[in-house]
Amino acid sequence: MRLACWPFEVEGQGNIATLPAPAAGSAVSSQPPAPPPPASLPRNEVARYDIRYGLFGSIGALSVSAGGLTTAGNGAAVVKLRGVGRGALLGLGGMQRRIEADFDSQALGSRRWTVGRRKEGQRDDEETVDTGERNDQGETHLQRHKPGQPDETQAFKSSLPTSDPLGMIWRFRTAPPALGATDTMQVLDGLALWRVKATTVSQNDTVPDGAVGGIRLEGEITPVHYDGSPDPERTGRRFRLWLDRQASHLPLRLEVPVGPLDLVMQLVDAKPMADGQVGTPAPGARSL
Repeated sequence: MRLACWPFEVEGQGNIATLPAPAAGSAVSSQPPAPPPPASLPRNEVARYDIRYGLFGSIGALSVSAGGLTTAGNGAAVVKLRGVGRGALLGLGGMQRRIEADFDSQALGSRRWTVGRRKEGQRDDEETVDTGERNDQGETHLQRHKPGQPDETQAFKSSLPTSDPLGMIWRFRTAPPALGATDTMQVLDGLALWRVKATTVSQNDTVPDGAVGGIRLEGEITPVHYDGSPDPERTGRRFRLWLDRQASHLPLRLEVPVGPLDLVMQLVDAKPMADGQVGTPAPGARSL
């Protein structure tokens, strides 16, 4: 089961497009000074989540951390993100996954990212690694490294914001849609491309299994080819996401129907990373 830390599939990448390889320094151009980062840009924190699947209960865990601010070549503030998850259903098919990304506060998406996954018990050098990079011209370049096989490269161009799963979450956190408004973007999980539409349906909705209110987004995830056309060979999903109403909009709960049951990612605790101090549990947090 491939649900170690994110409810997307990783195969069925879509049609191949051909673009020239990015030239050194191509993402850097003559631009006016970048605006200061939004006050809502989340950084210097670490959060833990419990992953549950219906009556099966807890099937895994996810840890997500964000570092401090650095500066990209275009002058925009960048936050380094890292997610590490593992899980198994009924003790079978254990998987470990990691995502590392550089989130650009100006583009509201990741400039580059790495997604690695391997089965429980496999060595680090047996990991399948997908890397991605998106430049200011809207070009996305991908590479897959799978042990024992030649590297695979893909590239495509799109006007829609395109990022990795962590970049998508940080986009929603930094600038959630206004009430009734919809944000549309694309998400790459490995080489698989998805179109995501998310609408804010409530500014104060009680989080299930909690006593706090959060901003609730509802959305749909549609599989697409690299040229933007629908991919009928993969299954779309719907989702519900609750964000904390405070400025950093910490994700409190994510629900994705998978088969007959819901896959749920529930906040366990969160704390600031500055000076290694342990912060107080975030609203809605609980203990495993």
